[in-house]
Amino acid sequence: MARHLYLYGGHGYEGELELFRRAHVRAPAAETADLPGLRPRFLYRVTDRADVLGTPPLITDDDIAVRRYLADHPAAEVSIVPMAQ
Repeated sequence: MARHLYLYGGHGYEGELELFRRAHVRAPAAETADLPGLRPRFLYRVTDRADVLGTPPLITDDDIAVRRYLADHPAAEVSIVPMAQ
C-alpha cells in the first residue's frame, strides 16, 4: 500500500486532507511523494544544485536511496523534513 505524502512549509503531511486541515493549502501547492510502508517520522528531501535539467528533488524515507543518490550526485544537498504531528 502506497502512502501519499505531501511536503509544504518545512513539514510532511500524510494525505491531502491532513495537508488542508493543518497547512490550509491545496495539494497542487505542495511537493508530493508516494512511498510504500508505514507512516514515517521524517522524510529526506535531496536536491542537486548542479543539475541543469531541473529534475524534481528526491523525496524519500529510505536512507539507502539517499546514500546511492549522493554517490551519483556529490553536489546534492540533503534536508530532513519532519512529519506534522
